[in-house]
Amino acid sequence: MSLRGAIQDVTERKQRMQELERSYDLLERTQAIADVGGWEVNPETDDLRWTDETYRIHGLPVGSDVAFDDVVDLVLDDDLGIIEDAFRDAVADDDSFDVEFRIETPAGERKWVRTKGEAVTRDGDRIVRGTIQNVTQRVEREQAVRESRERLEVALDASNAGVWDWDLDTGEVMWHESSERLFGVDPGSFEGTFDAFQSFVHPDDRDRVEEAVETAVTETGILESEFRIERTDGEQRWIAVTGRVLYDEGGGPTRLLGVGVDVTERKSRKQDLERSHDLLERTQAIADVGGWSIDPETLEVFWTDQVYEILGLPVGEEPPLADALDVYHPDDRPTIEAAVETALDDHEHIDERLRVVRPSGEVRWVRVLGEPEVVDGEVASLRGAFQDVTDRIDRQRDLERYEAIVTTAADPVYVLDESGHVTMANEAMVEQFALGHGDLIGTPMRDLIGAEQAREAEREIASMLRQGDDQRTLTFTLTTPTRGRRTYEVNVSILWSDGEFAGTVGVAREVTALLEREQRLSVLDRVLRHNIRNKLNVVVGRADALTGIDDGTVRDNARAIINACDELLELSETARRFEATVHADGTDAELIDLGTHLPHVVEEANTSYPDASVALDVDDPPLWVDAHRTLELAVEEVIENAIVHSGGSPSVHVTANEDSDSGVVELRVADDGPGLDDVDRQALERGIETPLEHMTGLGLWFVRWTVESSGGTLTIEDNDPRGTVVVFRLPGANRPDE
Repeated sequence: MSLRGAIQDVTERKQRMQELERSYDLLERTQAIADVGGWEVNPETDDLRWTDETYRIHGLPVGSDVAFDDVVDLVLDDDLGIIEDAFRDAVADDDSFDVEFRIETPAGERKWVRTKGEAVTRDGDRIVRGTIQNVTQRVEREQAVRESRERLEVALDASNAGVWDWDLDTGEVMWHESSERLFGVDPGSFEGTFDAFQSFVHPDDRDRVEEAVETAVTETGILESEFRIERTDGEQRWIAVTGRVLYDEGGGPTRLLGVGVDVTERKSRKQDLERSHDLLERTQAIADVGGWSIDPETLEVFWTDQVYEILGLPVGEEPPLADALDVYHPDDRPTIEAAVETALDDHEHIDERLRVVRPSGEVRWVRVLGEPEVVDGEVASLRGAFQDVTDRIDRQRDLERYEAIVTTAADPVYVLDESGHVTMANEAMVEQFALGHGDLIGTPMRDLIGAEQAREAEREIASMLRQGDDQRTLTFTLTTPTRGRRTYEVNVSILWSDGEFAGTVGVAREVTALLEREQRLSVLDRVLRHNIRNKLNVVVGRADALTGIDDGTVRDNARAIINACDELLELSETARRFEATVHADGTDAELIDLGTHLPHVVEEANTSYPDASVALDVDDPPLWVDAHRTLELAVEEVIENAIVHSGGSPSVHVTANEDSDSGVVELRVADDGPGLDDVDRQALERGIETPLEHMTGLGLWFVRWTVESSGGTLTIEDNDPRGTVVVFRLPGANRPDE
């Protein structure tokens, strides 16, 4: 027996096998790690070969028999066309493919897979080979990212916001398309620089934005700012930006990421709210109205600032209800306590007028209004208004007093509307016409005073409106049912409403007896003066005849009689002029230019008395005064009195000037005569005459009454070194055309 054989060196083959095994093992491990498997299939025979990882991806036991149709059954119906089209095109056109689709393992697990394949020819057979990879996690991540991005897009659109990224190293600013929409620029047209961004910012806001960015990058790391932009379409919008700085490992700022939100509507609402709040505050202050509320659970009270103002308290914390009630007057506190309790328990409204006491002790009247807010049958809050009505109540009380005065006044008082109908009349007015009060109201005044006098009254009222006069005195003669024909002076005043004529108010006073008395006195005066002049002329004639008798005593007595008669005649003339002043009712006042009138008076005096010297100084003529029309006669009287009683060649100096501070015009008449004696001076200055203070003439009395009728004053001073100064102080006036 023999054993024969050959020995072959297989070292290299063994090494190749080991290397192949290591490569195969590495491939298996790599496929497992990458979740990638290999496959090939013969479309003609459906012969299918898989690597182990391909089995695992499909959820099948490694090495189990799998047919191509079995694999197709694992593909979801919606994705089946993808794989069929890919294989068909690869076989027919030698195309490679790379597709993704979903499979469902026998265990029911769904996976996303990616397969890449190509058609090749091997040993005369047409086969398709490739790889398959489980990409479920990647697809799910991409889907999550896509969904997150979609949600972000929806959120950005809904909030009208835009995202941006600024590379602080390169200066490049990247805008998300949402920012492009926000700023109204075309996609891709933004130049990508900070300066380009600043060009959209309102010029007045650029410095503020730059300062905010600088602070964020160099100090805080946080960017917060609000500013205006001007979009490319010209529309101005408010933008609020929030950003965060990113840093490198060395702590240096590298990027600034942020989002801008269109807050125009919010800004507008805030401005509207601020304006409304400001308007409310102003309205409360103007109307003296504040607001308040009570929390039924805690009984805490809230006051607006105006309530504190009304109460004279500093604005502070909300007081508890007990402290809030302490502000009321002790006599009124039970009323407000009961009102609040009723509102909380019975849901009743509050409307009370009560007194409050300020810390200073001042008492004010307030109106308290309250309204319970009821929710599910319970009071959730009690709110209301608090108004200072002190002035209103004072006016109401004054009005009530005035109404009582008017109602009980002895003189008739009435009110007419703009068409002349009676809207108010007191009892005296009712009695004059013997009508019931209800019958008088609404009656046209024309029916009461007659058409002729009504037309005259209408003309006077029209004149008042044209000339801007608010008051005028009219005279009417009426025939009343109870007292016959009577005469009335009526003080008529214009009523205005919002600048428009609203009617008239009249206060009538019967002057029948006064006019009759004045008429009798006037007749008596004329008769008396006429008879005195006639009789005095007779006496003068007879006395003049006696002066021719050759008897010194008779002649002296005759001259004395003549002088006395001349004085009586002068007295009669002075009385005539004086009458105009005594009966003055104010209607004879007029504007007088002393610069024009005084030269006439002085010239006439110098002409009438050539031995006298009358000089005049008027300060800056024209010099206007508001005086009685007899002022010129009064000045003549003073000058003439100074000349006549001085004797010889007297000097009289007349001056007139205005005090710019008081507006009073001072007219001075100074002479160098003997002056007034003390008795006449005291009588003149006091304006009365007693049996012991009886002046020989009415001249200076006439002067005094003229000055007083002009609303002025008259004083007597001593002249230096000799003589008298008569001082008129009269109300100054503007020139008529001013």
